Amino acid sequence: MKIRKDREVLLHFAPYPIQLVLGEEDPVLPYAETIEQIEGTKVELTTFADGHMSHIENEKELKKVLVDFLKKV
Repeated sequence: MKIRKDREVLLHFAPYPIQLVLGEEDPVLPYAETIEQIEGTKVELTTFADGHMSHIENEKELKKVLVDFLKKV
């Protein structure tokens, strides 16, 4: 899954809102590199201090973030 066609352009020109959930210690999606890719975009970012499975480790917090995001769109 990690090796795929570059679609960074979608982050800059998507006609729909984007919510990105990142883990600061994620070895699969490097945090600093991903932050650089969303600079200058309207991407809404949620960061957890954990790794690649941070969405599972922070289930309650993630649910709130997603519900709040969906209420805005």
